[in-house]
Amino acid sequence: SISWVLLCVLSVCAASCPPVSTQTDFNVTEYTSKPWYVQMQMPVTYLPLNEFYCVRANYSIETPTSLSVYNYANIDEVNGDATGGELCAVIKDDTEPAKLSVGPCPLPKLFYGPYWVLLAGPDSHDYEYALISGGQPTIDTGNGCKTGNGVNGSGLWVFSRTQVAPQSQIDMVLNAAADMGFDTSVLHPVEQEGCNYPP
Repeated sequence: SISWVLLCVLSVCAASCPPVSTQTDFNVTEYTSKPWYVQMQMPVTYLPLNEFYCVRANYSIETPTSLSVYNYANIDEVNGDATGGELCAVIKDDTEPAKLSVGPCPLPKLFYGPYWVLLAGPDSHDYEYALISGGQPTIDTGNGCKTGNGVNGSGLWVFSRTQVAPQSQIDMVLNAAADMGFDTSVLHPVEQEGCNYPP
């Protein structure tokens, strides 16, 4: 139909990419209880490769459907100049709490971008690792699918509670991402060894 063709054009034929599901029984209290250390991430407009050092995210619950986010990273080297800052996150549908929207706090929430927790485990009372996507992947690379490279609707992350995560944990999350249809070659490692984080 014409509507399907239009949808295909607008979404770069997303039909070729399998729909991804977010984490069931998502426990936002557990998710926000401790910092997350980024082990791998996809370069996008606001995450250039020279900022793949000492990347950490802290989340705090503000209301039952809103969070504050504080991102931190170093530029060019471990313990180099710091970058990052505060963002805001909202849960737009409390029946799908793992589908968050994130953006600069002054912006109207309408303009926030998708932040989907696709995997968090090993169980809802003990999150030690997580896989995050900037929404539904829509671009078929030939080796799987990926999100965009811009601001909204872009990005892929592997999180761990451990600053230098065991490779076995990272591999497990990467395998899960591949099983979901992602092209995991878009992910680049983040250097965490020797990072001194502010309190």
